[in-house]
Amino acid sequence: GQLQMRLALIDARRGQRGAQRTRLDEVLARWPNAEGYRMRSDARIALQDHAGALVDIEESLRLEPRSADGHSVHGALLAQKGDLVGARKALETALEIEPERESVRANLRRVMAMARRALEEARQIVDEGGDSQRAERLLERALACGDVEATYMLAMAKLRNNGSTREVKRLLLEAADRGHLAA
Repeated sequence: GQLQMRLALIDARRGQRGAQRTRLDEVLARWPNAEGYRMRSDARIALQDHAGALVDIEESLRLEPRSADGHSVHGALLAQKGDLVGARKALETALEIEPERESVRANLRRVMAMARRALEEARQIVDEGGDSQRAERLLERALACGDVEATYMLAMAKLRNNGSTREVKRLLLEAADRGHLAA
């Protein structure tokens, strides 16, 4: 299994991603392990199969939950998918495991900047009375920045869009617990 995984790395270095993925599929069918899933995730990323890469990296983390590499890749894939809250959690977990990883810190800063931009765009939409469904989608991304106002604004957007009253109540209670007066 280790030899096949090394050969898959050679395939990757040669730019033969399809061959690499086929080889890794065979390896993982016989010897499922975290390293193999991480490698296959990398191959799928190179082949633009981000959904498959996400499945593989999650399987890798199930087998090896204390992998900083796994959490870092997981965070990057979630951010690319638009799940900034999940990306933030994954990247923060990677930093808990290996606090000295500057690349993870840089990715976390990018995720937080994306969340703040989403919050500003949502505020602009709300102020102008624009598309409340778009504002809701942006506010869900903005929750990653941890702004209590984003939580309150999301609750109000969900209320206007006839969202689940249970979800609206949860968001309002969360905002109130964190000191938001109107919530």
